[in-house]
Amino acid sequence: MGVRGLQTFMEKSSPDAAHEVNIKDIVRSYRRETGREVVIVVDGSSCLRPLYGRLDWICGGQVREYVEVFQNFIQAFQDIGVKLVFFFDGPTQARKRKVWVERRLKSLMDVYRVFDHIGRGKHLSQLGGDTILLPPATSYLAAHAIKTSEGCEVHRSVKECDEEIADYARQHNCFAILGQDSDYVIYDGPQYYLSAVHLNVEKMTTINYNRWALSRQLQLAPSLLPLLASLVGNDIVRSDDLLPFHQRLCKPQNRNARHNFKGRPSPRDVIYNVAKFIRDNVDERNLFQALPMISKRVFGDVGKASHLQLSVRSYSVNTSTEHCPEKAESSQQTSESQNSWKIIQKNAETRFKDGNLDSMVYAIMCGLPYESSTGLEDFRKLELPPSAAVYQPLRQRIYGIILHEMPGDPENRVVEEWCMAGEGSLNGPSRVCVILPRPGSSPAVGVLLITRDYPAYSQVENLC
Repeated sequence: MGVRGLQTFMEKSSPDAAHEVNIKDIVRSYRRETGREVVIVVDGSSCLRPLYGRLDWICGGQVREYVEVFQNFIQAFQDIGVKLVFFFDGPTQARKRKVWVERRLKSLMDVYRVFDHIGRGKHLSQLGGDTILLPPATSYLAAHAIKTSEGCEVHRSVKECDEEIADYARQHNCFAILGQDSDYVIYDGPQYYLSAVHLNVEKMTTINYNRWALSRQLQLAPSLLPLLASLVGNDIVRSDDLLPFHQRLCKPQNRNARHNFKGRPSPRDVIYNVAKFIRDNVDERNLFQALPMISKRVFGDVGKASHLQLSVRSYSVNTSTEHCPEKAESSQQTSESQNSWKIIQKNAETRFKDGNLDSMVYAIMCGLPYESSTGLEDFRKLELPPSAAVYQPLRQRIYGIILHEMPGDPENRVVEEWCMAGEGSLNGPSRVCVILPRPGSSPAVGVLLITRDYPAYSQVENLC
């Protein structure tokens, strides 16, 4: 998530760019200097791990305690006059699927480590590290609780969540972003980017990451930080693909050491040397014209310039969104049904973005895959079927309800699924047939689903 090694670099090698702040003090100063309302945009997904991790997560189902933790979190900011606006992740974008799969597989190894630890009769406190395994759907539960019990403004993203947060913060001239994604350092955002992981709610202190101090230390214009992120490695340009370039940049001066150097350079060395490469080769006024040359130097292939451009432009706000697809139809009858479906999809997108619709329902209505993350499930025990397989017949019927009014041939309708069910389960999507409701049993379900105010937990449940 974010720029590889940048957070560690700022915390350990750039004291001016990562320093502790007292939130009460900086809020007081901001209010005195500007006279404006203090609004912090919260990356809700970044807060799940530090907040849920305080609970007995190994048992799961700590719903009431989970809600109370968020209530206390919100109250602490309200007590000092801060308005919180929450954003939560939506469906995974297609370009990020490979990264999503890699993270699910890494989580699976953590799950197995936890089961092995328990099997040896050891307490989780002896596990070491910062392993916290979130149950699936904790994001939706948090968004629902924050919106309904606390009355906070909640949004769900239809593109990259960090992009939407940075865009919102700029458009609304917000005081700060609270999250844990080093991409926020790269965006041209608000004055403060506050750490969710280092937040102490009792003392109201945390770490502030300062993009301007980082730029000064690296002797780069802030407008060149997106190129730095792209050449260090992020979710679009993978650090593994950049490894040969990093090795060339960071090769030791000593001849023998240089001959034997085949490992991965430290993030500190990579960041300093990439910054020097940019200073020596790139004029910020001609950044995009220089990308073919940079691509040739970095990858040995001018054709990779478009990939670099995609990465650099991803840090610009108001980028294109990935939402419900539109298809042209020829016949009048199909056109009418298609227009009706488009209206349903548009209403679904609006309600989803406002935090009033489940991510699964929105994704299926818009032709996106269903995805299920890694939970506390040991797939090495072959006598137990994976939960994804157990619940697939139910999902097939839910798909049928959601897509009941979708135009086209209902008999050949399928939904792609990305469900963690073991190490080989995410090699590609599964194509699952939709099971339609019995004729006459489900009138205008799509419209009802979007326009009626069903409680969040039972949007689909009440229709089955």
